[in-house]
Amino acid sequence: MTRLYKTKVQNVQLMHNHFPVRICKRYIFGVALFFGILFSIQYIKDHKRALTNRKRLLVHSRDIPDRNRAGEMTTLTDIVNNDVSMVVGNEFSREEESDHKDKENDWNTNDKNDFSATDNNNVNKMDEDVTIVVSYFTLKDFQKGSKDIWRKSNDYEKWVQPLAFMKNPLVMYTDSELIKRSLQHSRLENKLVDTKIKLIEQDKLETFQMKSSVKAIFEQRRYPKAYPNTIEPGYSCATNAKYEVTRLAIRSGDVKTNHVCFMDAGYIRNPNIQKYFTVHMPPSLDPQAVAYSTVYRKRSNMSMAVMVKHNYVWLAGGLFCATKDTMLKWTIQHWETFKKCIKMRQISTDQQTIYYMNLTLPLTPGTVWVQPYTYPGRFVEPYHYLGELCFGYTKLGKQ
Repeated sequence: MTRLYKTKVQNVQLMHNHFPVRICKRYIFGVALFFGILFSIQYIKDHKRALTNRKRLLVHSRDIPDRNRAGEMTTLTDIVNNDVSMVVGNEFSREEESDHKDKENDWNTNDKNDFSATDNNNVNKMDEDVTIVVSYFTLKDFQKGSKDIWRKSNDYEKWVQPLAFMKNPLVMYTDSELIKRSLQHSRLENKLVDTKIKLIEQDKLETFQMKSSVKAIFEQRRYPKAYPNTIEPGYSCATNAKYEVTRLAIRSGDVKTNHVCFMDAGYIRNPNIQKYFTVHMPPSLDPQAVAYSTVYRKRSNMSMAVMVKHNYVWLAGGLFCATKDTMLKWTIQHWETFKKCIKMRQISTDQQTIYYMNLTLPLTPGTVWVQPYTYPGRFVEPYHYLGELCFGYTKLGKQ
């Protein structure tokens, strides 16, 4: 009897000891189930919102006049008739997006000065004489983004080929004799004679003369690592040098038009383009402002150190436009900010430089500000939105 009693007592104690374990397991299962259901509901809501935005744009496009009668690429009519997704040929944006998953909620509360696809029916009333400035400088192979993606010089040799069909005047600065000969020959074959491609060594540019300083900054202990932004000094200098070559092009007299755009050599990543296109100014651009595509919501009161640490981006640096006089002032402002960042020992790409510049610019007459253009959808890659407005990037990329 005593032995049976002891056995029962031991069983009760064993059940008591395992009771908290069972409760914990049930609690964890309940929490996981709750968040799973919550995530599913949010996903369905976001998907419905994206479909609604797409339908709204498609309906609105019927009222936009077709400006493609001359056979040139145009604006939102081309966008909505082809693909609103705007992800064609843009590995860069996907890599950047993978580094910004913690900032998804920043898509996108438009600033009051932002201009979306619905402004003025997208009709450009400005003079459309635009010179395109491009720069390409040879760099060693580098890793792009957090994924195992590498950029090689022959990638850009292919991506620069669409410029052979661009009808705008072209001014290009490069250290590659191969690209100069190839692009000059192609544009001459296509009877696009307004072409100036200038060979220049990297160390002749003031931005690249800062390369050793940039390298020393990157080698600081515990300096943030973002491939290649804070890893490759040459890449950082190349992105910031685009403002210097634009300034050189204007001051040298090579820009004879009223407006000027800088375009990255790899902005249009379809080497098979065989159709002429023209780059226009975006709609409703203030003559005293510079046009950029918005990538993420602008954050205020942020230091350059925080910006570099988290690799924050506000504007896409692949394409920006302005009047000639405004662009000259803008590039001078950038140079002063770039030197300031070097002095603070906090530097990354041009996208962080112009972000910091806009947070610290003085409120004085003559200061040039950004006019951001923000895509009205949520699940849309925004890096090339200005390209959509200026020359129909998506349709051009799908040829």
